Amino acid sequence: IMDNSYLNNFYYKKYLSDFDLTKNQFISLNLVFLISLYLVKNSFIFFVKYKSYLFRKKVEIRVSALVLKKYFFIDYEKIYRKTTEQIFRNITITRDFSSTVFSIIGIFQESLTFILLLSFLTYLNYQFVIIIIVVFGLMLLSVAMCITLKWVTK
Repeated sequence: IMDNSYLNNFYYKKYLSDFDLTKNQFISLNLVFLISLYLVKNSFIFFVKYKSYLFRKKVEIRVSALVLKKYFFIDYEKIYRKTTEQIFRNITITRDFSSTVFSIIGIFQESLTFILLLSFLTYLNYQFVIIIIVVFGLMLLSVAMCITLKWVTK
């Protein structure tokens, strides 16, 4: 950035050379672009987390209402045999169910993000992605072997 080597960059020549930008204008443009990208990314993450939270609450309320409705319409003899602890446990277990659903949704989101990121990187430079996969695969394999050896020796 300090020297004029950015003028020889392929992308600069292809897309920005027509604008005849000075070095300070070029740096300012890049800074504005990075800040805008950061704000858009964080806004998107906030929106996705907010919608996930709303969905979790809706699931929790719906399942709790179904369980509660079941107890409202059950025969008196059946409910008389159950303790208050059992009834409350069955109603509060819906939180565990909604947490499980939320965890599954989180795993799906992270998997989708990983696949999209890997696809994008593969599109840009597939050789680099192959090297990264091999390196991280070997690291994961060595960690798994260390954990297995510690587990076996105990």
